[in-house]
Amino acid sequence: FFDPSFQDTIEVLQKDLGKTANFRTIVVTDLLNVNTDVLFIDNDIGVLKDVLEVLEEDKMDLIVQQDDRGLTDRTGNAGFLWAKSGHKTLQMFLDIALVTATTHLDYQQALNTLLQRGYDQFFPNYLLDMELFPDGFVFFLDQQPYLH
Repeated sequence: FFDPSFQDTIEVLQKDLGKTANFRTIVVTDLLNVNTDVLFIDNDIGVLKDVLEVLEEDKMDLIVQQDDRGLTDRTGNAGFLWAKSGHKTLQMFLDIALVTATTHLDYQQALNTLLQRGYDQFFPNYLLDMELFPDGFVFFLDQQPYLH
């Protein structure tokens, strides 16, 4: 359900949402720092399949959901994030924290920027097909028949 009268409220929330989402970097970094793997799923992600089965198939250190609405086909939606504890992922999240603290970029923008500027060499297949775990935009607004 979407009513156009909500637009002003949504724009205000989105401005604060970026700042709030940046705190995710601190939590993920802290967990990686104590050798804990992280699975972070936003509340608008539909879990329709066994998450661990999908992650075990890929055996990747970093997985984010593909974001078709991005500027390139290599853009990730950090609303679905798998980060395996290790030096590469910890260093990337430390760099994400630095980027968000010193620029106008939010958490997801920083993650995508770092991946597109060199970190993708460490995580070459980091994108997860968005149909596996559709977010609210795909599921409700695009009205895609992803429920099989």
